[in-house]
Amino acid sequence: MAIFDHWPNRITALRFLGALALFAILAVLVGVLLASFRDEVFVVVDGGESFPLFTPWFATVVPVVVALLAFAAVVDVLYLVVGERRTTVALDAVHGSATLACMLHLARGEALLEVPAEAAFLSFRDPVNGFLGDLSTFVLLVIAAIAAVKTVRRLVRFSQL
Repeated sequence: MAIFDHWPNRITALRFLGALALFAILAVLVGVLLASFRDEVFVVVDGGESFPLFTPWFATVVPVVVALLAFAAVVDVLYLVVGERRTTVALDAVHGSATLACMLHLARGEALLEVPAEAAFLSFRDPVNGFLGDLSTFVLLVIAAIAAVKTVRRLVRFSQL
């Protein structure tokens, strides 16, 4: 196949293709789950009534997260089609920078998850919200650190090509 001509061997290309397929499936699942079903899946239940955990602010930033996932899939497809060239490495570095900026923005923004201010939840609302806030900030900062390392590695590779 012509698509494998720029890869060092067929096994490397097939492993990358498998990883690309898994990432695309994950991106679609996360995108659909967060965009469509977050208020039905991530809930707190009191009696027969359910209350969403995600805040309205998170709903405004979901399109940005889905766009980052889509951009990553496009870059991976470019790697598959044209190989590791300056253009693909530069786009990968741009994706890493965009991910870093987005994760830092999310970490500095409002809470992503909160237990609603309902009477049934008042006794444990503050400690749980504190935990959810700390956990989401930690996860976002870990993702930001990974994106920073990826960006630096891509920029070093860009200078080598």
